[in-house]
Amino acid sequence: MSRQRPETAELAPRATDSELYSWFVGSQEDPATVRLLYDYLYCANRPSGDVRAFHDDYLPRAMWYFDYLEQADAQYASLLQSRKLGLLERGWRVEAARTDPPDNGRKGKKRPSKADSAKADKAEELAEFARRNLERLPNFEQDLFELLDAISKGFAVSEIMWRLDGGKWVVDCLKSRPQRRFSFDDKGQLRLRKPLGERRSRTLRGEAGRPVPPGKFLVHVHMSQHENPLGQPLALKAFWPHWFKKNAVKFWSVFMDRFGMPTATVTYQPGAKGQRDEALKVLESYMSTTGVVLPEGVRLELQDAARGGGAGVYETFVEVMDSWMAKLVLGATLTSAEGRHGTQALGGVHADIREDILRWDGRSLAATVGTQLIRWMVHFNFGAEAADDLAPQFYFETDPQVDLGKQVQIDKALARELGLKLPLADLYKKYGVRPPADDEEAIGGAEEKKQQAQAKPREQAPPGAPQQKQAAPPGMEQLAALQGQLEPTNSEESRP
Repeated sequence: MSRQRPETAELAPRATDSELYSWFVGSQEDPATVRLLYDYLYCANRPSGDVRAFHDDYLPRAMWYFDYLEQADAQYASLLQSRKLGLLERGWRVEAARTDPPDNGRKGKKRPSKADSAKADKAEELAEFARRNLERLPNFEQDLFELLDAISKGFAVSEIMWRLDGGKWVVDCLKSRPQRRFSFDDKGQLRLRKPLGERRSRTLRGEAGRPVPPGKFLVHVHMSQHENPLGQPLALKAFWPHWFKKNAVKFWSVFMDRFGMPTATVTYQPGAKGQRDEALKVLESYMSTTGVVLPEGVRLELQDAARGGGAGVYETFVEVMDSWMAKLVLGATLTSAEGRHGTQALGGVHADIREDILRWDGRSLAATVGTQLIRWMVHFNFGAEAADDLAPQFYFETDPQVDLGKQVQIDKALARELGLKLPLADLYKKYGVRPPADDEEAIGGAEEKKQQAQAKPREQAPPGAPQQKQAAPPGMEQLAALQGQLEPTNSEESRP
């Protein structure tokens, strides 16, 4: 049975719709346009038979506006960048699929059979294959950054360029595509809209575009819903804070122009010939130079205009709108600015809220990469059965930092006081320590303590003396050695 081959042609080249920018000059910042998108997304006042109008007009216009918002509002762009980079700096990993069933705490777990061992080896092979392919991509972190554009626009699409390398289908690169080139059908499946020139000659006849081949486009949706495949774009919610702030800045500029400097007045002798023209020249010279020359009979005076309120009201209003955007993008305000009020404890609570959002973004994007990109790697190279059962898992390192010193104490209590057996492999992984090779020199361990006990002569305890404690279970020496290495570091980090 032959395996399915991926589509290798480039289906959405960039040059096909570059002319669409020609008529967009920022005029799409129209509340009526965004309100139409609101009505469609949230099923409110949606007119019947508007599918073609939505895909041909409303959705592209909304995506253009979302692009404009990120370019026009520095606060919004900065918050989005912080949220994206905050996730990507954590790093990522690829792990093999779990092949052993959970034991649910049952005793007497049977040893894995040869078939189980072969399945586990196959899962590790697939994970290594996917890991190498992702690491060889030209700029995989940039590709992930572009997929996180779904946070602002609801969804993001990247075209996967496949190539054959040594008999294996590998990803050559990922090319981010603008959202306005795509739409979704009534079943939530991605469809590619026709280029502008093609649409002018042939109408879509009410369709949302043509279907795309499987495994060709990587689609990441932000907080998708069953009835809304377009996701929940933050830019749609940021429209009103930006719109109010933009108008406030406009009036603030008018205020500064009017009241930021005194008003110049020129008086001249009435009835004098040419005095009015001389007075106007004096005003023009005053506005453009630091000094003026006054003809005889002309007097220049500066007058402060009466003002009903200070410029602080505009500044306060703009700060409130920026705080609204901070709450929208980061979940809190003290994580994006120092704030006028607040305590260290409150800042910690807000930081925790930011961590929750970061972990959500990580799980969402990891699910997209794992269930689409990595699964297609396995499907095209190892078959559908391997993709269903043994597809590797993709994760971001978003777990909160663990105090290793406290964790050593917990593991010692579990092993010594409760008598639980802790797998050494799990301990090595938890503390980031590489297991030593058989012929490698190492310190610690039960073998070293046994040698020390044999070298030291054992003293005979007198009658009635308390018996010596039994030897610690295997692995306790490793925990003690780790605790000695970790405690100085943790104590230094905990100092104020």
